[in-house]
Amino acid sequence: MFGPLAPIFNYATDPQVPAFRIMDVKEKLGEGYGYLLDVYIQTYKDEVKKIKANMGWLGWASWLFIVVPLLTY
Repeated sequence: MFGPLAPIFNYATDPQVPAFRIMDVKEKLGEGYGYLLDVYIQTYKDEVKKIKANMGWLGWASWLFIVVPLLTY
């Protein structure tokens, strides 16, 4: 829908961690390990951002190489 702006948008935005994941990790961590929750949240956000941006580029490339040639044929 947004073409090449979609992956760029996904790089620029900050995804949110679902609350149930935070609560699950918090329950598994013991007292004094709160810093690991911050590490988990940052890692989760980085990975989701990377996956969404890669899927955006893949979608844009597939549109360019599959749909456009079919429309011009």
